[in-house]
Amino acid sequence: MEYSLREIGDVTIVTASGEIDAATLPPLSVEVLKLLGRPRQRLIIDLSTVAFLDSTGLALLVRATNQSRENGGRLAVIGADPVRLRVIWLTHLDKFLPLHDSLEAALEQVQALD
Repeated sequence: MEYSLREIGDVTIVTASGEIDAATLPPLSVEVLKLLGRPRQRLIIDLSTVAFLDSTGLALLVRATNQSRENGGRLAVIGADPVRLRVIWLTHLDKFLPLHDSLEAALEQVQALD
């Protein structure tokens, strides 16, 4: 698993690729939670090139969503294809996570006025 960061205005986009599991998650987890430790952080997690996501990856998405809300920030997830990453739908987390089909839709959500 690899990840990269980029900025669009005041929004940070974390793009992950490969397989996210217990063995590969720690660096991504540290980065995401560090970013979300900032008040009012606007963050998009791009999973469009992730081939596999296990329960530890799901736990990170849930924790990131909760931490974002607690710190007054905004979080969105893109690229969570229901075929490739079906575990999100099997666990019904699609009803909890802020999922979007495109970067544009995610940007609109995280940049919305409070």
